[in-house]
Amino acid sequence: MYQQPPPNQPPNTYYPPQPTPHPPKKRRNPWLIIGIIVAILVLLASAVGYFYSASPPPLTFEQFRATAQETTVENLDKDGNAAKGANVFFTCKISSFVKDDSGNTAGANVNGTDTTTFAVVQVGFPAGTDISKVNQGDTLEIWGTDQGVFSGQNALGGTVQEVGITAVYMVDVTTGYAVP
Repeated sequence: MYQQPPPNQPPNTYYPPQPTPHPPKKRRNPWLIIGIIVAILVLLASAVGYFYSASPPPLTFEQFRATAQETTVENLDKDGNAAKGANVFFTCKISSFVKDDSGNTAGANVNGTDTTTFAVVQVGFPAGTDISKVNQGDTLEIWGTDQGVFSGQNALGGTVQEVGITAVYMVDVTTGYAVP
């Protein structure tokens, strides 16, 4: 039996909205997807190759000597980070030895050969240095790489900043000892 709506109400014409049909899915080109995957793999391989590529062979003494900029302890100390990364050559005197974190002698604080200044830089000895053949007060010729300014603590616990040089070749003019 059909019921009539009450007299003052309109008939029920509300219907729930119908879902809109989605357009048909576009089929993606499989070659495009394969191309993107190959491109990502190539970029990844080149990045890995960049990080794990062999370093260039070390320079011979003659090659290093030809690239080194002649300077002084005073100029290295004054210039701070200005020559960071540069190959340098200078003559100096050992004022004191420095130790690494293990307590082994790894280098020296050095002054210039001009005794009127108090400039100091720190030289890290080349690998294989026989510490028994270098002495405080010896004059050294250093060919090395300027590492710029670094901070550390002195014997009294104060913070000091010094220019560091990683020696590649070293000659002790006083004793005639040379490394390497």
